[in-house]
Amino acid sequence: MKKQFHRKTLNKAVLSLLLCLSVTVTACGVGGDKGSGQTQEEQIESQAAASAGQSDGTQNAEQAADQSTEAQKVSEKDDYYQAVNGALIDSWEIEPDKSSKSWFGILNDQVEERMAELIKSVSEETDLEQGSDESNIRALYLTGLDQTGRNEGGFGESLSAFFDQVDAAESIDQLMRVSMQFCRDYGIYSLFGISIGSDYEDSSVKTLVANAGDPGLSKEIWFSEDEANQKAVSLFEELLRKLCVIQGYSETEAEEVTDNTVQIMKSLAEKSLSQSEFYDPEKTYNVYTVSELEELFGGKISSEMIQEIYGVNGEDPVIVSEVELARQMASFLTEENLPMLKGYVKLCAHRDLGAYMDMDSYDALNTYNMEASGMEESRPFEEVLISDVQGLLGFQCGRMYCEQNYSEETTAEVKEIISQVISVFHQRIDELDWMSDATKAEAKNKLGKIDVRVGHPDDWPQDKYELNLKAPEDGGLYIDNFLMMAKVATDYNFATIDEPVDKSLWPDTPQTVNAYYDPQSNSINILAGILQAPFYDPDASVEENLGGIGTVIGHEITHAFDTNGALFDEKGNLRDWWTAQDKEQFQALADQVISYYDGMDIEGKKINGEQTVTENIADLGGVSCITEIADSQGYDLKKVYEAYANIWASKEREEYLSRQVAIDIHSPAQIRVNAVLSAQQEFRDLYDIEEGDGMYQEEMPGIW
Repeated sequence: MKKQFHRKTLNKAVLSLLLCLSVTVTACGVGGDKGSGQTQEEQIESQAAASAGQSDGTQNAEQAADQSTEAQKVSEKDDYYQAVNGALIDSWEIEPDKSSKSWFGILNDQVEERMAELIKSVSEETDLEQGSDESNIRALYLTGLDQTGRNEGGFGESLSAFFDQVDAAESIDQLMRVSMQFCRDYGIYSLFGISIGSDYEDSSVKTLVANAGDPGLSKEIWFSEDEANQKAVSLFEELLRKLCVIQGYSETEAEEVTDNTVQIMKSLAEKSLSQSEFYDPEKTYNVYTVSELEELFGGKISSEMIQEIYGVNGEDPVIVSEVELARQMASFLTEENLPMLKGYVKLCAHRDLGAYMDMDSYDALNTYNMEASGMEESRPFEEVLISDVQGLLGFQCGRMYCEQNYSEETTAEVKEIISQVISVFHQRIDELDWMSDATKAEAKNKLGKIDVRVGHPDDWPQDKYELNLKAPEDGGLYIDNFLMMAKVATDYNFATIDEPVDKSLWPDTPQTVNAYYDPQSNSINILAGILQAPFYDPDASVEENLGGIGTVIGHEITHAFDTNGALFDEKGNLRDWWTAQDKEQFQALADQVISYYDGMDIEGKKINGEQTVTENIADLGGVSCITEIADSQGYDLKKVYEAYANIWASKEREEYLSRQVAIDIHSPAQIRVNAVLSAQQEFRDLYDIEEGDGMYQEEMPGIW
């Protein structure tokens, strides 16, 4: 997946600085809603192995494959995904506190088990250097673990003060000032906020990004006709009511505040961009000046106030990714709406931060996540805490993880595979019959300048700033530690706004089970977390690694040339490097991909071809490239395709699948396998696929 500006209420720039100072395969993968305006539309669920055999992914997959061959329940000619994975999936049980099970989740659980050992070991130490990775990890973990302290501390000092200021606001102007200041301090917004990003047209330059309006859920969920998604909406509204009661409202007042907040959120969602639109920079790269924001908001906000609070100038450029959403938010900024907006602001902040506050707030959010995902039980408290700590202090934890669990030999071995894929991709560009020599030269230049990142970064972002979290014995509170991290991140962003973008910093932590392409740095990032079986195993066959990490690598490289990546040049700048005729041809081919996938069915749910087009192009290109490598080298294509199908083995609850189809830009696992392989001529020839077979598709789209 590609990294983009994300419409996160809890400012993505803040969390990425906590992780990286600063989009993904889950692999780009079975990922979550990257455009969502709220934190409850979850990323891929962690999946635990139910036995030692399941923890050993390669052994388990081989046993299941043997069972599948014996049973021959499904023909490879009719449903390749099921033929390869059926026995394995049947053997899997989704744990009561999970919403799905997949290799991504199994490996994520393995990573978290290792991190749990490291975090708990560090937490037992008392003689740690203040501000060190270990000291901050210990402080965050122990304050999170301290349920009594969390209950006594409630909303914490900073958030309590913010709520008091919101309640005391006597005008829209005062409410905007309070909200803006909280965003400047901690990077968390609801009505309006400014953050720091990199400019699309010059990715080396930092620029202001304006965000306005938190729709709570994505429009695809709010207005879905799917029963499971409608249930998720009802559960979300119930969550808001619970948070109101925790804030001290009576049941009647809570009902009114929730209804008003839902009214605002749904109105905002109607004007928000769709998932596919949000990944189109031609729709999101809208440049204003700070002074012009006042006009955009119909005079409802003051540019002088923005300049004063954020320390910026009136002529400074600012990107507004969702113009209509901003205008809709502005329409609510009237004095008669002041009481309603106060409730909305507090609920947005409470929902964003409740997981780090008192246990009533934590339980409310945890219950929502469980029920909306169709889980039978909540994840254990300490398991969630470990996930949070190694997410919030991702690079601190990542450095410890890689020192203990990552072999540097892997980097060299995987880079060799990447070099091979790039070489073949270069050749494939030369052989394209629809592209002119001028555009080919540009494409090959971009390909040759891709920044290859494997394993972990050489430079660690936490070394660039000072962070001193407080342990319980020093008066530390979990929510206050969280906000301290957010403030350090936000202060660093604004203090370094005039410095060039540091492209050596990685957006995601190395222990993450993922890989991604970032168009603004023209980089592919193959993280240490995913470099485990069945994706990569130094003891596996060439075919297994090609079908595993090889297809992931091919997928990420193809992202540089999908309908989004193709808009950026070799420097990561938004630049049209295509001839007009080539661009028209490319779009026609992309339209074929959209048409090919559009309406494909997964358990009665229809795939949106336009929403998933970038990931589908990457899937098709990645597997096609690996097919050529295997075919030219005389490798066993059957083993390659089986390995590819195996890495996408997945079992989901209905609620999870409904949400994925509604908001994810990736196709579900079964379609990622069957639709891609059905479009490979070599696959047809290998399995003698013919009309009437389930794996036969009349159209065979391909671009790269």
